[in-house]
Amino acid sequence: MPISIYYKDKVVRSVEASMTVADAKAVVARACARRAARAALCRPRRRPPRRAPHRAPPPRAPPRSRPPTRPRPPRHAAAEATRLSVHRVELRERVAAGADKAAAKAAARYTDSRKTLASYGLADGGALAVKDLGAQFSYRGVFLIEYAGPIAIMALYAARPAAVFGPGARPLDLSAAFSAPAAAAPGGSPAWTAHVQALAVVMWLAHFAKRELETLFVHKFSRPTMPASNLVKNSAYYWLFALAVGYPLCAPGYTAPADKTRVAAAAAGWLAAQAVNLGVHLQLAGMRPAEGSTDRRAPGGPLFALVSCPNYTAEVLGWVFWSAMCQVGAGYVFTAVGFAQMLQWALDKHRGYAKADPAYKKLGRKAIVPFII
Repeated sequence: MPISIYYKDKVVRSVEASMTVADAKAVVARACARRAARAALCRPRRRPPRRAPHRAPPPRAPPRSRPPTRPRPPRHAAAEATRLSVHRVELRERVAAGADKAAAKAAARYTDSRKTLASYGLADGGALAVKDLGAQFSYRGVFLIEYAGPIAIMALYAARPAAVFGPGARPLDLSAAFSAPAAAAPGGSPAWTAHVQALAVVMWLAHFAKRELETLFVHKFSRPTMPASNLVKNSAYYWLFALAVGYPLCAPGYTAPADKTRVAAAAAGWLAAQAVNLGVHLQLAGMRPAEGSTDRRAPGGPLFALVSCPNYTAEVLGWVFWSAMCQVGAGYVFTAVGFAQMLQWALDKHRGYAKADPAYKKLGRKAIVPFII
């Protein structure tokens, strides 16, 4: 007897235990689409009114209000509710009807598209439930859009449009970031200020350009999509902070730190943090066998000697160095908010590694901050 798949307590399809999760999700999506199509074809239609024999048209009557539309049968609404994209389908362990929320939350999820249902311990005669994940958006597309905003906003500020900075503002000369005379100018001089200002903008643009390239050519995502609401949430975070950070940084009245040693050390620390972050991303991408895999193998090597998520550690340190170099208050706030979010992600991944491999705890690693947390 095959495995029955339920959606809203109704069987939509039966599959074999030897079928992979990806194939089972595709079967469910096709079954729901066929059900919706059949319901649309069976939808009752109004008969056209009978035409009277040809005769002189009667005088026009005053317009009458249209009769209320007939409510659609429940089966049509149910059919439309099951018209799911394969990316909205998640297969879970079926819990008994009326079970409490704790039992529903603890239900096993079958998310690895390459595994068979039998490899999860499911046998013929079992039952699965379909969870509708809601509107979805491409994982890679979300990252590309959210990172494109800070690049465009900072570039716009660097152009110093008259509508933002007044009619007398001249565009920021980004070549001053690489100008030896400007770098050798006395601290606090206009040439030094222009150098630090341009250098901070170039570092900002380079960081998010690096993220865009990693999204396209390095990262391998465990899921093809994420909730569409994440696009708004993530983009709002990056775009709003780009607006808040870029304005004081690119303003004509910006004042750079006069301590040249501090600026040079911060810039060197930022560059080292970017290199470590990229190295960790390349190692993690090499550990994932293919796009869509959910394998959670504990990483090793010198980059992971102290923390489970050195990419987050390097990311936070990079923004600390950047903020210390340019001395923009909104940059420190951006760094603090980003650290709070990455701390949560790091703790989740740290617990996941420990759960997948009980010996992982013996390594003595922390999640994101060495020796602390």
